[in-house]
Amino acid sequence: MGCHDPAAGWADPDKNSPTSAGNIPGLFGNRNSPTAAYASFSPDFHYDAAKASYIGGQFWDGRAKNLADQAKGPISPIHWK
Repeated sequence: MGCHDPAAGWADPDKNSPTSAGNIPGLFGNRNSPTAAYASFSPDFHYDAAKASYIGGQFWDGRAKNLADQAKGPISPIHWK
């Protein structure tokens, strides 16, 4: 099935693998796919001064502010570093 398995919440079903296999054979990224189950409930990416932390957004690093931004920028090799 790959790294976006619906039976695993659209995350990587192999919990023993440190990263998901890329779509180029033998090439692996440095992160597993996050679950999509929370995506519509995640707030826009922002810095919360009270918590002294970044909150929300899409992807593990928040590089997409919200779902609309995430849909415009699918995972690409530039983010595999």
